Amino acid sequence: MALRSILPLVIAGALGAAPQPHDPLDDLFARGKALQATLHSVAASFTETTNSSLLRDPLVARGTIVAAMPMRMLMTYSSPEVRYVLVDQTRIVTVVPARHQRAELNIADMQKRIQKYFVEASPKDLRQSFDITLTPDSSGQYASYHDVDLMDMRPRRSQIKEGLTRLRLWLDRARLVMVKMRMDYADGDSRTIELGDVKINVPIDDRTFVIPSGG
Repeated sequence: MALRSILPLVIAGALGAAPQPHDPLDDLFARGKALQATLHSVAASFTETTNSSLLRDPLVARGTIVAAMPMRMLMTYSSPEVRYVLVDQTRIVTVVPARHQRAELNIADMQKRIQKYFVEASPKDLRQSFDITLTPDSSGQYASYHDVDLMDMRPRRSQIKEGLTRLRLWLDRARLVMVKMRMDYADGDSRTIELGDVKINVPIDDRTFVIPSGG
C-alpha cells in the first residue's frame, strides 16, 4: 500500500516537462519547468485517507514528508502507528518499529517506467497516455490558498489502467504547490493525500533520509 502513496508524488515531476505549442497546459508546464530548475527539497505535513473494500471504515493516517532531488523521500507516519517509508531511485523500505518489521522492495524497473511515461514526457506525450483536463477548483475547500486548479488525469494506456484508473492533483496556482492528491485504483480502492505547511528548499543532508535508530 505504501508504494501506491509514492507513485503519484513522482508523477508530479512531469510538471517540469518541456511545453509544446497550442496546448492548454503550456503555461502550467512552462512554469513547472522553471520551478523545477530551482527546486532542491520539499517538506510538508500530510493526511492520508485510504478507502478499501478490505476496510470497514476509511483508514486515516498522518505524518510528515521530506523529499529531495534526485529522487529521495522519507515519509514519517505518526498515527495510527509510527511507520517510516524511505524511497530512492532503486528501492522502497518500510519500517514499523513497534512490530519489529522491515521490508525492502526493488523498484528500479518501476522508476524507469515513471521516468519514461511521466518525468521525461512532454505535454503531447502525456496526452497520448492520459485524457487530461485542467480547471479552476470551485469547491471553496482551500480558503488558505488564493486560487487552486484541479488537474484530472485518466489513463488511456492499458498498462497504466491495470493499476491506476484516475489521478487528480489540486495545485496552488501561485506557487504550484500540491494541495491535495487523489488516486483511484483498478480494484476500486482509493487513496487521498492532503498536504499542509508546505516548505520549499528546506535544509537537508544525508542524515535527513536515515530512519531513526531502533527502526
